[in-house]
Amino acid sequence: MALEGLTSFSVSPLRWATVIGLIAASMGAVFGVWIVVKALMLGDATSGYPSLVAIISFLGGIQLMSVGIVGEYVGKTYIESKRRPVYLTEEVIENREGMRQKASRKTTGTRHVKAV
Repeated sequence: MALEGLTSFSVSPLRWATVIGLIAASMGAVFGVWIVVKALMLGDATSGYPSLVAIISFLGGIQLMSVGIVGEYVGKTYIESKRRPVYLTEEVIENREGMRQKASRKTTGTRHVKAV
């Protein structure tokens, strides 16, 4: 139930995925640059493990960020498909003068809605 409540009413978990993906990709890129600089400046021979970790974390972060962006787009499309109004109504004000005039002409009255 709690997971349903978190995912049903907002696209914020998708934004979190995008941000976490961006952070992971950035960390992977910084780690990759650090490995290259360390190898060039110190002449340190790099084994395959650090470069593999840098590449995997960078590509995994890019994938997570891409999924978050696509998911946010789908979430916004879903919210828009509900066709809910963009505004909330605080109160309904009846136009009694206009209703009297129109009632005499045998038409329906008008209603003015105050948007919040």
